[in-house]
Amino acid sequence: MAINQVLDLWQQLDTIAKPYLNPIETKEQYQETLSFFEELWDKVADNPNSPYGSLLQLLSDKLHAFESTHLDLPEARPHQVISYLMQERGLSQKDVEEATGIYQSNLSQILKGKRSLTTQHVKLLASYFKINPEALL
Repeated sequence: MAINQVLDLWQQLDTIAKPYLNPIETKEQYQETLSFFEELWDKVADNPNSPYGSLLQLLSDKLHAFESTHLDLPEARPHQVISYLMQERGLSQKDVEEATGIYQSNLSQILKGKRSLTTQHVKLLASYFKINPEALL
């Protein structure tokens, strides 16, 4: 591809996607980017070969950079994050099992910190709770 083609395509992309390409500077931009990330995650999370994987990674990196410097997020282990989300939303282990397909017995062990999350668990839970998968890593 010639440089002029790349520049033309970049100019079009910059016009449309500028809010998602620049660093996040405000909480409003963070929320907008997070919403876009969640919508994209819903579309491509089940397809590991999606051509949008690099965009998902770019957004994830931007969100993480903003979170680490602007948000006062407590350090929590993955099972604590899941427990908190379940409690805040009034969910039982059975509710999560029905929504994600993760067996209640496995979920119980995860919540006790006795079992680690698999990659599939992270995908399912992040999608279900609509959170950045990095919160479960």
